[in-house]
Amino acid sequence: MRRRGATMLPSYSTSLLGRDELLSSLDRSMAEGARVITLVGTAGVGKTRLAVTAASRRPAHVFCDLRGARRRDHLIDALLRALRPAVDLSRMRGDAARRVGGWLRARGPLCVVLDNFEQLDDASAEVVGVWRDEAPNATFLVTSRHPLRLGGQRLVHITPLDAGEDGAAAALFFDRAALARGAPLARDARTLDAVNALVRSLDGVALAIELAAARLEVMSLDELRDRINARFALLRVPDARGGVEHHDALWDALSWSWQLLSAPERDALACASAFAD
Repeated sequence: MRRRGATMLPSYSTSLLGRDELLSSLDRSMAEGARVITLVGTAGVGKTRLAVTAASRRPAHVFCDLRGARRRDHLIDALLRALRPAVDLSRMRGDAARRVGGWLRARGPLCVVLDNFEQLDDASAEVVGVWRDEAPNATFLVTSRHPLRLGGQRLVHITPLDAGEDGAAAALFFDRAALARGAPLARDARTLDAVNALVRSLDGVALAIELAAARLEVMSLDELRDRINARFALLRVPDARGGVEHHDALWDALSWSWQLLSAPERDALACASAFAD
């Protein structure tokens, strides 16, 4: 973990690629005074990595993992766990959300990453609004599959990497492939065509591309291309090396999305799955 004072952020052993424009946009939004910035995107697109990188460029920051949170009290408890032992609520009075907001206000400039907000209820979004109002020098970077029901948030839509000819998706694959193999891939015409086709088949999703490239430690590019149709079995992390990730496989990422759907939404998606693309 990377430490600054009492706060911590996940650390990554690899560089962030293909997101310079989005990172600059986040920097500008925070410099312009945006208080709640919600990074919205699908599973594996890289929301957490981008939020952590943006927060690491601020003077002070804290990372709050919300994967197990469902209600407002869970959200408050999760942030308290991330802040402890720096904060002691026993010396504060009033509603718990406002007490935490008071501590954030006393802390001064602080960037708070609230990661995986999508499964929390509307009352939890209201808590973020309370913190925003109580702590005018705090900025909240929220990652979610959908926007918060909170007025005044600034939305940043995180799309897949450009999977066009020699786009950012291919650049990411070549970079991670070199790490997995211990040597760069050749950039001849045949390899370039194979990589471009591969990242297109993975829809430019960063997590899928990283998992695919990691497989080159144990198989050739041709073998990977031939087996990519069995992607849920193939694209699993082969070992424990690398940075912090929420999902070890595409199946885990999609399963998490499925669990968040209501019964009618699941029925609609099952019906839509009969159609190509």
